[in-house]
Amino acid sequence: MEQRERAFRPLSVSDLIDETFRIFRRHFLLFVKIGAVLMIPVGLIEIIQQVAVQQHAGDLGFNLLTSGVVALVRAIVYLAVLSAIIYTMSEIRMGCVPTVGDAYNEGMEHFLSMLWISIIYWVVLVLLSVTIIGIPVAIYLGICWLFGLHVAVIEGKTGRSTLSRSKALVKGHWWRVLGISILVSIIVGIVSAIFSAPNTILGVMVAFGRDGEAFRAIGASIGVIFSTAGTIITGPIIYIASVLLYFDLRARKEGLDLEMAAMQTEAVARSAYPQL
Repeated sequence: MEQRERAFRPLSVSDLIDETFRIFRRHFLLFVKIGAVLMIPVGLIEIIQQVAVQQHAGDLGFNLLTSGVVALVRAIVYLAVLSAIIYTMSEIRMGCVPTVGDAYNEGMEHFLSMLWISIIYWVVLVLLSVTIIGIPVAIYLGICWLFGLHVAVIEGKTGRSTLSRSKALVKGHWWRVLGISILVSIIVGIVSAIFSAPNTILGVMVAFGRDGEAFRAIGASIGVIFSTAGTIITGPIIYIASVLLYFDLRARKEGLDLEMAAMQTEAVARSAYPQL
């Protein structure tokens, strides 16, 4: 059995960031494999779509249709990858390290629930954001519902109960969750900027007249490659942090450290004495 991760306890902001990158470094290859399984095929599909768009440069309908299909496929795949990452992180926090297959098998059991949560989440927030008055409400609910997907995968809840559960966890810690979310997003954004550099360079070259069809197709393909690589490599960081924050909230509200310690003790006992 893998060495247990640190005991469950409330984390300071610095501890949470340190723990995020400690887990990311220790299980880097596992997280990369989880992302690569589905994101690389999607990246290839997007490259084909970009090349096709360059060959039909004047066909706006074709451009919109293919772009919409690829965006839909990417969103569904990203949600599947996210389910596997959340499950993997929950297992790591309990002292186990699942295989890539286990991560997807277990995570995908909650895919439909995650899909429902994601649709409700974004539809409500987008509708609220249409008016200036609704923007503060959208921000408030966005933070309150931030852990809906985590609740679905880790606790197995479904429907509106996932959002209610998330809101209950965030209650009393709203500003802390907002601040940590912003901080982690900034850190990940800085790391991700490295992978956007080729796109920036290509954009400058196009601006200076390198706008032939072949060049645009190659440029778009390179952009997809670096974008996909950036998502695979840096994407897990923000969700590792979010799972740690989820458990941190449970520890603060429910004394999760005692519960998890008991579960770990039982797991060790069962591995040592299978007949129990």
